[in-house]
Amino acid sequence: MDVKMKFCSDCGAQIALKTEICPHCGVRQIHKSNKILKVCLIAICGVLLLGMSAVLITFFTISGEEKTKRVPLDEKHMPAYELFKKTQSKMEVDKGCPTCHFEPGGVPFPPKHPKAGDGPMRCLFCHKLKLV
Repeated sequence: MDVKMKFCSDCGAQIALKTEICPHCGVRQIHKSNKILKVCLIAICGVLLLGMSAVLITFFTISGEEKTKRVPLDEKHMPAYELFKKTQSKMEVDKGCPTCHFEPGGVPFPPKHPKAGDGPMRCLFCHKLKLV
């Protein structure tokens, strides 16, 4: 009977193809299917890590004080601050923004500012409250 042989993945000794543990060095042998699975898992983890890094980099790039203005702590915006203290909900405060900013004759937006129909009202996603 002809026994198929392979080399140990650790010490290089010639052993039978179906040997689980090398009799020379005692190291468990990795079968090809395990190697493929290991490579696939490493590739998937790498892709996930790159994706998460891209999301975090994008988030930190588009947010921050240098890119946006804070909501002024003045008489016009005081109701917004009081509502936030009461509800702790930025979404509730956002509902009041159109009263001044989207009505005819309201506060004008900069040229590249998103318009009302461009998406949901999320003013406080970019414009931060000056919480004391």
